[in-house]
Amino acid sequence: MKGLRALEFTDGVVTTVTDSQMLDGMSVVGLNGFDCEMASGATVVGIKKLIDEGVIQKDDIVVGILTGRQKDAMLPVDYHNNPENKFAKPPKN
Repeated sequence: MKGLRALEFTDGVVTTVTDSQMLDGMSVVGLNGFDCEMASGATVVGIKKLIDEGVIQKDDIVVGILTGRQKDAMLPVDYHNNPENKFAKPPKN
């Protein structure tokens, strides 16, 4: 319940994203030269979602926390090998 108290104290908000969206977020982070785990991709797409919904405004200060490195090294590879994924960059032969 401490997390809920922190949300109330800071007037914070929470949203949800899908696994597929988390992979998209992880990929965006990777395309910008950084590495993060899949769950941290939720931070990226969650912020984007809240901007699109008007919850986060242009002048708001936002801190997103990304942690760790992907434990399954093949997850990003599999993501990029599937051209149906939004940010996929398949390897060139």
